[in-house]
Amino acid sequence: MQDIDDITKLMIDEDLVHSRQLWNEYGNDAKRMSGLFDMLILRYKDMVDGIADGLDVISSFDTSEQKADVYKNNVHKLIIRLEAFKDCGYSNESLARHYVNEGVHGTVYDLSFNETRDIINKMEDISKEEKEEIIGKIDEIESITNSVNTKKNKWYALRPYLMWVSGKEVNIAMLVLPLIMKIN
Repeated sequence: MQDIDDITKLMIDEDLVHSRQLWNEYGNDAKRMSGLFDMLILRYKDMVDGIADGLDVISSFDTSEQKADVYKNNVHKLIIRLEAFKDCGYSNESLARHYVNEGVHGTVYDLSFNETRDIINKMEDISKEEKEEIIGKIDEIESITNSVNTKKNKWYALRPYLMWVSGKEVNIAMLVLPLIMKIN
């Protein structure tokens, strides 16, 4: 990814102010949140790594209130991710490090499985073999959480991963533990 020019930085800053204002004033308006969501996704999906990962899905069977809630939550996630991108100097590489460092300091991000894999792959302080082991475990956790099974059965299947991650460094545990809690 190339460096972000000053005009693009200004556009991001203005979009953040505008988006936060709309979200605060019209967060329960499905039509406005839908328009804001579409604008943010179209404008930043190719600029900010992982900005669209792990967003909630709208169903045609959802009521207008449910759609408004989903759009409001998704727009909030996009705003937070865009703010983090700005705070990291408009750099995707710095953003990945930020997610890891903030996790160590106690902030838990709602990262998708793919975002977590990307962060693990970019970590320089762990060996290639450990990266492969961690990503393999993440694949297994994702398979269990997405399986067609009861929450109870998924929980029993995930318990060994809690033991496994407890033996890892805190920065790894802070990335993997939220994935275990994605039981649907």
